[in-house]
Amino acid sequence: MRQAILAVVVLSAAVLVGVTTAGASSVSGRNGRVLYSETSQYAYGSGYLYAINPNGSGRVLITNNAVNGSWSPDGKRILFETSRKGDLDLWTINADGSSPKELTFSVGVDQDGAYSPDGSQIAFESNRSNPSGMDVFVMNADGTSPKRLTDARGFNGDPAWSPDGKSIAFTSTRGGSKDIWEINADGSGLLQLTGDPGTEENAAWSPDGTRIAYDSDDGEAGNLDVWVMSSDGANQKRIVASPALDALPDWSPDSKQIAFASDRTGKTNRKIYITNPNGSNVRLLSGAVQRGRMATLPSWGLHPAGDACTIEGTVHADRLTGTKGADVICGAGGNDVIFARDGRRDVIDGGPGRDTAYADKNDVIRHVEKVLYR
Repeated sequence: MRQAILAVVVLSAAVLVGVTTAGASSVSGRNGRVLYSETSQYAYGSGYLYAINPNGSGRVLITNNAVNGSWSPDGKRILFETSRKGDLDLWTINADGSSPKELTFSVGVDQDGAYSPDGSQIAFESNRSNPSGMDVFVMNADGTSPKRLTDARGFNGDPAWSPDGKSIAFTSTRGGSKDIWEINADGSGLLQLTGDPGTEENAAWSPDGTRIAYDSDDGEAGNLDVWVMSSDGANQKRIVASPALDALPDWSPDSKQIAFASDRTGKTNRKIYITNPNGSNVRLLSGAVQRGRMATLPSWGLHPAGDACTIEGTVHADRLTGTKGADVICGAGGNDVIFARDGRRDVIDGGPGRDTAYADKNDVIRHVEKVLYR
């Protein structure tokens, strides 16, 4: 379990959500959306999953009663954990919030799932073989043929695939403290990457395979900061620090930015931030939608090939707001409310459902039942 996460309560029905404001960031290539969990402070196994554009626009609810989501390599599906059927298990759902599917059914805990780079396998942590410990497992992407890779000496979890799919970085207490280790995808070749007496955890490979971002309290005992090291464990450097927690890093698909969670504005007010890999230009991406909840556990997905949408809805009723640039706003279902009165020539496709668009007269509008011009 990613240890910087606070537990969460079971939450209920989907809500109409707004859009956060954040400083615009420079996003290139096929960088997609940032997925994150919104949780309450003191419970376990459930919350809300949101997706947001890296410039802070287009925040939408993906699903509720879910937490700790991660994107599939093609950006079309999301892996998450939920206790909606009792035990904590791994499920998947389409990126638009449709077609949820349960993958694991063991007695105990299955969590912290991560797709292999080719999408054919999932690494995860589970106590199914030893209730007093946690192990790293690998299974097929449909949930079949699980294989145990580690040996349950204490905690072994937080798995993260290398970009070439040959190895998995993970957190382990086998050396007496929490450190980052690496193991081949077949269970061979165990290698220790960090060895500080404190905590190193939550490894995240850069997409180019040269670096690993992670949490560590090496700079300040008991307070996690974001660090980056070479993929062989060398050149460890703290890049983000504050008097409060800065943790749970994840790279943008182009390796040029890192999303992370931070308590810098209060321990019960965790938010998602973005920074450059050297720690410069830290800026807020999103806080929680509702008071009393926290934004945490970011996962930065790839923009699907051939998908022209810059702001994407879900099967829920969403509030989609255009930016100052020319947007392609795509609803995917529900009765969406779309705001695009920005003077730019936007493309609006409401999709299924009965949608309302507040638009400019030069906008291109399709599948929208009610259009209100200036």
